[in-house]
Formats: sequence, structure tokens, C-alpha cells
Amino acid sequence: MSDGLLGRTVICVEAKADEPFGEYAFAIHDAAVKKIKQRIPTNALNRLLHLEENLLPETGLGLPGLAEIRYQLLTGTAAAIALAKMKQAPIAVFVVTQVGHRGRNEALAWKE
Repeated sequence: MSDGLLGRTVICVEAKADEPFGEYAFAIHDAAVKKIKQRIPTNALNRLLHLEENLLPETGLGLPGLAEIRYQLLTGTAAAIALAKMKQAPIAVFVVTQVGHRGRNEALAWKE
């Protein structure tokens, strides 16, 4: 957190170390629907729909949707915004950094 000329700013950092970003949000949606059909308790669908309602733009604007966004990045963005609200910060920043490539090709690392 930092206080500056434009007010308070919160910064949340996701550090990746030779690991993938996890599943796409739509895969989480599908898995939750399957659990619900099997009568297995889950709140995953409610959480995902809440994130979608509050963070994603309207469909049809040419912007990524659930099928193109990693769930981990969606929840990281939500965390940055929630922290900004809690700290009364008008600016929230979510940063993703990759460390420790261990000889991997950078272009391949970012494709994951």
C-alpha cells in the first residue's frame, strides 16, 4: 500500500515460479455444474458467478470471457479490488511476475 498524489494505492503481487496459472474460469464453471448435477455440495459456481458479475465486462465487447481467463488471475484481481475497498484506496493494482525460469523459454512460460 502506498499513499501518493492520487490517493492511496494497493498493490497485490502474484509471483509465479515455473508453474502454470491453473484452469480457465470456464473449466471451474463446468466442474461445479457437474458436482451440482451429482448432488455434491459446492459453492464454486456461486463464487464464480459473483466474480463474473462484478469484474467482467458485458459480453459482446470483444473482451475475454470465462473461457479465456484463468480462474487464479480472476480471483487475484478480485483480491486486489477487495483490499482497495477495505483500505479506502481508489487505485488497485494486480501484478503478475514470473521468477525462476530454470532455463525455460520465456515465450513458452507466458503461454501457459
